[in-house]
Amino acid sequence: MGKSHIINHIPRRGFGRRLVQGIALTMSAILLSGLVGCSRLHRQSSDLSAEELVSRVDRGATWLLWKVDATDEQEAKVKSVLKGLTPDVAELQARHKVLKMKFTTALAEDQINQDELARLRTAGLDLTDRAFNRSFDAMVQAAAVLTPEQRKKLVEAWKDRQ
Repeated sequence: MGKSHIINHIPRRGFGRRLVQGIALTMSAILLSGLVGCSRLHRQSSDLSAEELVSRVDRGATWLLWKVDATDEQEAKVKSVLKGLTPDVAELQARHKVLKMKFTTALAEDQINQDELARLRTAGLDLTDRAFNRSFDAMVQAAAVLTPEQRKKLVEAWKDRQ
């Protein structure tokens, strides 16, 4: 079975909410496999300003790239990829907050509007797909900068943090 088999069998129910809420935490874990451990010590990533998010991602990337003995050139390239990803993550988080507010408002109504909830569910799944695709693209770009040995070290570091 190829890798596409794994991607095609990601469970949908509940997956979107967790992915979108934690995308800032997981993007570096996906890209560089360790930021999650650093960010657990701090407040939720969805509560961070754009500047704080950039700073957190930069610190996590610095630590991970140090862990795999990345060159200065590799560090610059990976950080460039992450710098381009961070504004997208901030936008996705903002959209997630709006969607969550609409969902909770719809649930609080006297009458449940099934059509509205279905529309919100579809919007959530679309947002999840966009977040996953953007993070996946950045992961591939960052991984291409590193050597196979460095990528193996990152995978091991990520497994250790699970």
